Amino acid sequence: MMAEEQANLEVARRYEHLYNTDIERFVRECYTPDCEINGGAVRGHEGLLETERRVFAAAPERRMRVERTHAAGSVVVVEAVLLDPEPGPDWKLPLCAVLTCRDGKIASDWTYAEFKKWPGLRPNPPTEARKGRGVNRRPPGAVRAPAATIDDKGPRNY
Repeated sequence: MMAEEQANLEVARRYEHLYNTDIERFVRECYTPDCEINGGAVRGHEGLLETERRVFAAAPERRMRVERTHAAGSVVVVEAVLLDPEPGPDWKLPLCAVLTCRDGKIASDWTYAEFKKWPGLRPNPPTEARKGRGVNRRPPGAVRAPAATIDDKGPRNY
């Protein structure tokens, strides 16, 4: 295994640990400042923090358990399950995250799961930033990215 792949597997280990212990550190220590989640549905540290805070508010006891990781060059594939005791002790949501790393952090995250099956999470209205004002403002003529809400559209709504 190449050194780059070893380093990226370490990113995946940190990703699991910090997701379960500290949202702020999870975002700032695992993701690049210009990260894109699911093709740009969520961008940068502030967008990801906003999303993760909503998830944590809805499911404060949620946990991720990584089952397997696979590394190839700059990409790590994480097979995991999300666990949340609120819907019941046996509830779990399988997910697959395709993480592209750059300089020891995640630059691109494509997470695939059926988030609509997570009973505690509900759609949230767009924030000012996602309405085209604030830090995520689109340049004139740019194609509008989908709003980052938690609904049945799956991967881009993490």
